[in-house]
Amino acid sequence: MNNKTSDMQVFEYFREIHGIEPLTKEKDEQVLPKPMLMSHFNVLAHIIRSEGNHTPANLASVMQVTRASMSNTLAKLEKMEFINVISDPNDGRGKIIQLTQEGINAYQLAITKIAPVFKELIDSLGLDVFEKTLPELKKVSSYLDNNR
Repeated sequence: MNNKTSDMQVFEYFREIHGIEPLTKEKDEQVLPKPMLMSHFNVLAHIIRSEGNHTPANLASVMQVTRASMSNTLAKLEKMEFINVISDPNDGRGKIIQLTQEGINAYQLAITKIAPVFKELIDSLGLDVFEKTLPELKKVSSYLDNNR
């Protein structure tokens, strides 16, 4: 395979990924409990599945958004009582984000609302499509994350 062909395949691969994200976001946001948005859901999901303290700066980095954007998202999550923003005892200027029980409940409710969207995809495309592609997609994601 020549370089031009392989470059085009990689370009097409990422073009498909970029096209999928807004389509799934739109479908998911239609069913999320209001006023939750996908940005809120994604922050809750990250906090739930990862250990350790979460700061606005590290959440912004993980979510690939500006600190200002993350501050806005966190303020909305705090207003919905899904998180608490507390002072970092080791750094008086720093903040730590803590998930509340309301946040856990909202995340679990969102999962139940999104699940039928995924079921529709599985019913239409088959689970094997996802089983085959997920490990390879994780390799690409991990490589890109580790080489920012």
